[in-house]
Amino acid sequence: MSAPKDDRGRYVIDPAELHRAFPFQSQNQSLDQSSEPQPTSAENQPEPADLASKREIELLREMLGKAEANADHWRALAERQQALLEDKRPKEPRSLLQRLFGR
Repeated sequence: MSAPKDDRGRYVIDPAELHRAFPFQSQNQSLDQSSEPQPTSAENQPEPADLASKREIELLREMLGKAEANADHWRALAERQQALLEDKRPKEPRSLLQRLFGR
């Protein structure tokens, strides 16, 4: 928008220019229209890419849960196998002579 200055240095805006840039709205029109845009039915529908991404996230979380359960199973199995290898028998008390001579 262009506007020349008058003798006092103030801008003089032509009303036609002003209405071209900012269309006139009547009082009734401005009251009927809300400031927020109304969503259309297409905006309410999620995009197929969004649906695919959400499904992929669900599948990945399911796979992660299965992998964690599998890791817990193998960890417990390894701990049981290790316990079988260790000598868990109670130790016999050593006498004073055995302790002194290192037997």
